[in-house]
Amino acid sequence: MAFVGCAGAGLRAQTARAQLASTSSALVIGAGAVVAAPRRVRRQSALSMAITRPERYKSTDWIKSLATIPKSSILRRIQSHILANVAFAGIVFALHEMYPNIDIWSISPLPHTVLGTVMGLLLVFRTNSAYDRFWEGRKIWGGIVNRTRSLGVNYMNYLGPINDSPNPEVSKILIKLDQAFPISLANHLRGELEPNAALEKLIPKQNWQEYVVARNRPLLVCRLQSRYIAQAYATREERDGNTNAERETMERGINDLIDYMGMCERIVKTPVPEAYSRHTSRFLSLWCLTLPFIFVKADDWLVMPIMAFVSFALFSIEEIGHLIEDPFIKHPYAPGIDLPLEAMATTINGDLQDMITTVDQQLEALAALPPPAAPAEPSVPTMKFGAKSPADATLPPPIASVKSAGWNTNRNI
Repeated sequence: MAFVGCAGAGLRAQTARAQLASTSSALVIGAGAVVAAPRRVRRQSALSMAITRPERYKSTDWIKSLATIPKSSILRRIQSHILANVAFAGIVFALHEMYPNIDIWSISPLPHTVLGTVMGLLLVFRTNSAYDRFWEGRKIWGGIVNRTRSLGVNYMNYLGPINDSPNPEVSKILIKLDQAFPISLANHLRGELEPNAALEKLIPKQNWQEYVVARNRPLLVCRLQSRYIAQAYATREERDGNTNAERETMERGINDLIDYMGMCERIVKTPVPEAYSRHTSRFLSLWCLTLPFIFVKADDWLVMPIMAFVSFALFSIEEIGHLIEDPFIKHPYAPGIDLPLEAMATTINGDLQDMITTVDQQLEALAALPPPAAPAEPSVPTMKFGAKSPADATLPPPIASVKSAGWNTNRNI
């Protein structure tokens, strides 16, 4: 009878999951999982479902680019270089007017020509190395976007209501922790000490104080995810399928997030060698400061606007390399030049929020299911010929009953 009870319990569980899968025809495949939609969902507009493309520079924007030079954040950052070079060019022009016949005005431009090529190579290398760091940071965050999405799908499918998890609510906790990771990592990389207010809604209440005092908060978010996964599988009964493979898939995803965090920290904590940056700055400053001695004899007072333009062109290239060297830091005087970490975290948050909505719909559909019908009791065989138990009903009739029926028991057959 114990075996019959266990079989009945298993049958009821399978029946409930089968009813959940067939509650209505409004089961929609979305976000990589089966989404139960017991109520009508308002259709999203095509605009809200499409990818929002950032504004890009167009060749027709050249007039606007020239008109906004006075407002350029790069210009504000290098204005001390430009003013110093223009002022020194003015001094050189004044000396040329006072002493026009000294030999210094006949200096050959060949050294500046040769060194100009070397300086150009230094600037190109400096800018390229900075852009490599910028692009590496963007690729790392692309991996974070992909991995957080796949983890959300795993949490929903492996631990959600459509599976046989004993506590399907844990899938919502894990998806919210998945949402918290990119926000926490963005704050960590930008050096923001105060926790983001949005995180308090994503971190479980019992773990919030632990998060606030943590030294490495995004790492704690990963630890919490692993902790809740371990608790979910510790209370899970044996079933069909490879539960170890499911858990290993989710743990591997968490390890990938930790790896991405370490890659970002490597970019933040390893700047371009200071000796290289200082040498480039000194070389460029001395090259520009001595350039008026070449120009003043031929260009007279025009040497000052010429030096303003040359300084703006060269020092702006160097400054752009400094700005994009750390792609995660916010520059108050150069907004928009860092990676849009908040925008990427918002994209992740929206995708995972759709999965949380799906889990809520599945939980509602599961709660609305009628209780499964009890399994039918096994039939009892009819007892005949004076049988004392159901097992005796299959035996041949007694001899006395045969004789009373007038049968010849001594007959050879």
